[in-house]
Amino acid sequence: MKKAFLFILLAISLTSCEEVVNSLTKDNTVDGLKEALRVGTSVAVQQLGKENGYLGDEAVKIDLPPEAQTTFQAVKTIQPILSNPLVSSALGALNVQGLDANLENVLITALNRAAEDAAPKSVDIFINTINGMTINDGTNILFSTNNQAATDYLADKTTTELQAAFSPVVNASLNEVSVANYTATEAWATFAEKNNQLAAAIKSAETGINLAGSLGLLSSDQIQKINSVKSVNTDLGGYVTGKALDGLFKKIAGEEFKIRTDASARVNDLLRKVFGQLD
Repeated sequence: MKKAFLFILLAISLTSCEEVVNSLTKDNTVDGLKEALRVGTSVAVQQLGKENGYLGDEAVKIDLPPEAQTTFQAVKTIQPILSNPLVSSALGALNVQGLDANLENVLITALNRAAEDAAPKSVDIFINTINGMTINDGTNILFSTNNQAATDYLADKTTTELQAAFSPVVNASLNEVSVANYTATEAWATFAEKNNQLAAAIKSAETGINLAGSLGLLSSDQIQKINSVKSVNTDLGGYVTGKALDGLFKKIAGEEFKIRTDASARVNDLLRKVFGQLD
């Protein structure tokens, strides 16, 4: 009876030890993932929150809203054909003055400068979410076959809050950061005014455009591009906020991938211990 009692006691002790070890292992896993996300977000914010952080990186560079891209492409089609008097007569008063590469470049630069100005404001939101990660979250994320599982977790948990926090910051930056004596808001207002005038003129010239097409003065492709110009209604702040966050998560995902797959990217003992399990 005494032996049986000792056996049971030993079994209980071993089970308790195993649970402690497993618990410690899981705790370390979560700590490692939190550290990986802290490192990843810190690097991403540092890279994007400086001049040319967005603008100089083609992977995250914020381009113009689609309707603005369409208009500038149409202008490049319209400008050369207006030198033909017959075409110019048929198209009427299509004024593309000011809708040039200079305004296009100012707009692109201003949008990216606003995102660069806003990026550092994301840190506190990220840290709060990272600190709230649970043991179950950590275990599932670490051994996921998805090399950006932690980033996806972060995006899922923070996007709504980040959009709410980013939006006023981005809007402030759009109104404050100046490029070639334009803020982004001013440059967009200038573009929108000229764009909408052009869209109205194209609509008025519909008969002349079709006539020029039937006479072979305009190709079907040229007509399609001319008619693609529409009035703009983009919420510029919402657009830049969304694109800025897309770029931020893309950068964080890149840092996570490096930590998962490249031992040299594990910059401290905790990262080496936890992510070494994946090697």
